[in-house]
Amino acid sequence: MSVWIFGEEAIVATHIGAGLGQDSVTLHLRRVQDGGMFDRYVEHFESLWSDGRPADS
Repeated sequence: MSVWIFGEEAIVATHIGAGLGQDSVTLHLRRVQDGGMFDRYVEHFESLWSDGRPADS
């Protein structure tokens, strides 16, 4: 999954297995309420980003 966050909007590309990028479902989300779909995707992304570790070389 790829997530691009622009203030109160986000683009989320789901990258369905065995497909190319243009074949993936892409969502354009706008924040309209607390705890809605936008917040859930952003919280998930931020959690993954903060817990990420560099790959061993």
